[in-house]
Amino acid sequence: MSILIFTPLITAWFRVRALKTRNELIESIAALLALAVAVYVTFWTTLPQLNAFVVLYALFGILFWIGLRTRPRITALALFLFAVLGMAGSIIVHPNPAIPLNQQLLTNELFIILIAPIFYILTALVEERRVVAEEARARAREPQTRA
Repeated sequence: MSILIFTPLITAWFRVRALKTRNELIESIAALLALAVAVYVTFWTTLPQLNAFVVLYALFGILFWIGLRTRPRITALALFLFAVLGMAGSIIVHPNPAIPLNQQLLTNELFIILIAPIFYILTALVEERRVVAEEARARAREPQTRA
């Protein structure tokens, strides 16, 4: 799991970054805050035991928002926060005492391992589309020269 979470975070944050507009920055902060709340509800409370699918729908909705609207750096950070806060919630609070801690941690780790590639692929596709659209706009602005 560490390769799947830490490696994209390190590679995304240590490369040259594009400048963000004010709106992109606000949206990124809002998305990360919403993710933190969703992870808190999912991993730190007993609410998922009552109706797990509703909580997961909210969590997936926020992750899709992050994957579709933000840059790869924010997606890598979001999945890192998702993993760290989720595992910490299971260790510190241990909201379901009926399940042994080691089994709950393994379940959380498998969940994160299944979720992370989906959102990395989604973000890569969206970023590739964004780069191609920017290149097309740049070509359209160039004066037409004919041989």
